[in-house]
Amino acid sequence: MEDNKTSLVEDLYSKYPFPGIENLDESILPLKIGSYGDIFEIRCIGISHLPDILHYVFNGYWDKNKKMRILIAGGGTGQHTYWLCQQLKLSGYDYEIIHFELSEKAIEVAKNIIEKYDLKNVKLVRGSLLELDNFDLGKFDYIDCFGVLHHTESPVKSLIQLERCLKDDGGMGIMVYGKYGRTGVYKMQSIMKLLGNSFDEKIQIFKKLLLTIPASNHFKKESYSYLSEHDTFSNSNQNIVDTILHVHDIPFTIDDVYELCNDADMQIVDFASKYLYNPKTYFKDKNNDILKQVLQLNEIDQNKFCELLSCNISRHEFFIKKKSNNCNTVVDFKENDIKNLIPIKRVNVIHEGGDFSLDIGNCVYHFGVLPAITKDILVNIDNKSSIHEIYEVIHQKNGINKIDFISNFKKFYDIFQDLGWIVLQKRL
Repeated sequence: MEDNKTSLVEDLYSKYPFPGIENLDESILPLKIGSYGDIFEIRCIGISHLPDILHYVFNGYWDKNKKMRILIAGGGTGQHTYWLCQQLKLSGYDYEIIHFELSEKAIEVAKNIIEKYDLKNVKLVRGSLLELDNFDLGKFDYIDCFGVLHHTESPVKSLIQLERCLKDDGGMGIMVYGKYGRTGVYKMQSIMKLLGNSFDEKIQIFKKLLLTIPASNHFKKESYSYLSEHDTFSNSNQNIVDTILHVHDIPFTIDDVYELCNDADMQIVDFASKYLYNPKTYFKDKNNDILKQVLQLNEIDQNKFCELLSCNISRHEFFIKKKSNNCNTVVDFKENDIKNLIPIKRVNVIHEGGDFSLDIGNCVYHFGVLPAITKDILVNIDNKSSIHEIYEVIHQKNGINKIDFISNFKKFYDIFQDLGWIVLQKRL
């Protein structure tokens, strides 16, 4: 059965290599900032964003005298490999990347990208994650596995394979599909099983169907996730196949995510978008009686409450490490260390401070009150200056004392970190 499922997935990605990119340019580098609403511009790269990797996996710092070994597990056509190569090169890191992929066609596309953009220190390896042991690839500092485990016959067996080739002090970035946020997707998948025969025929039927589905349809309600950016979803056959016509797709609840990690002897470090799992963001009134009850629950049940309440978490993105790794891998905001902490901004925002809420995916999230100096903080974060250096600039402007600045910065940081819009690096 495993061989059959693996063969079906391999055949699908051989016909429709994913992501559907034949050409890349610097517009999709991590430095790209896409527009979002009137005042927000967000960099969206998740677990392949180098500052996030340093923040969550390596306590904010990597010794550039050491080579970083990275496995792109299920690298597809090479988007994540491209992203990481460019970031590591621009940041002056010594690195080696293994691009591991099941589909021969996807490997061919990735090879073309590597050659076109002269990406260095990348090795392409074709194979199944379920057989990773057979390739003797050595141990890795970081493993990037984005949108892959849910397409394997056994996600837990695949993750166990990855755990075996992870260094004891290393970490992984994982993305798996969320069950409830993709309710409409799975209903559309069921519809498409009733219609058409070949993939090509089904693709054309689905494109026509998109024009007629009623507003009550769950996929229509979820479509902001798929159709919002210049119709790239409906215009991409690869995206349609990967989302609507996939031959093997296992969605995860939050319980499933914790169970998956536990069974593979891994532990969750943190979620990339923590606000989705934070009950406080779903209540404008932080003294709400229901919220108080929810906050009495254990962490997993709090996460579960958020998932069931919002119904819009379509994918879980998180960082994990081995259970045996007892070190704190995440950078802590410490008042006595602000000279050595550099805030890395993943968003360009103009905000004057005050009440801060966002409407994302038909759900309003309430983050509380940003301090009055928020705009000054944002203007002075250049991804190079330390928090102390930012303080000195703001102090010269308005005379704020250090104690008040730290208190205000902490409030700002907690909100933006919850959103995944800011991380920290160490200057050593």
